[in-house]
Amino acid sequence: MAIVFVLVLCLIAAFFFYLVGPRSAQLKQIFSDAHLIEIAEQLEAVKPLAVHLAEVSEAPFALEDDPRAFMTGAGIVLYYTISHDDGLYFHHFSLKDSYGITPHAVGATLVVYVARLFSVSPEILTVERSQQQVFHVSFKLSGEEQKAFARTPLHVPSARAARTLFNECLEIRQNLVIQSI
Repeated sequence: MAIVFVLVLCLIAAFFFYLVGPRSAQLKQIFSDAHLIEIAEQLEAVKPLAVHLAEVSEAPFALEDDPRAFMTGAGIVLYYTISHDDGLYFHHFSLKDSYGITPHAVGATLVVYVARLFSVSPEILTVERSQQQVFHVSFKLSGEEQKAFARTPLHVPSARAARTLFNECLEIRQNLVIQSI
């Protein structure tokens, strides 16, 4: 009977490590300095395009092969759009883990990280998490705020600066209000 018990425990442990092992490696990659820099580099290219399209396009969403969407090497998918109406600019970005469930620690931290890269205060964010584990983030700016936002380039941080910013985001995410949708 003891042998059966030990075998069952070994099978459970093997199954656990089978599930957690690859995920743990992916989480390390997601929170690596190189990945944080990759996100900033992608956003550096996407931000001016989103700003431009907000001014010239009636339909800000769903362009085929939309260049405002990207997937990082660690499997994080981000899609960023801006629309405007009646003098206000509505910014929206969606963030998800392409490998499945986006853990709160990943989504909340990266939401704050993206906001900080945009030089936007996390306090003005509306953050929602769908049943499909996609984080939807929005904020609005006045016309003057949008002009300042458009003029401010997104700077790609060095590895050291990215790590410092990430550590700040770990603290800030604790105060982030995330609504379920």
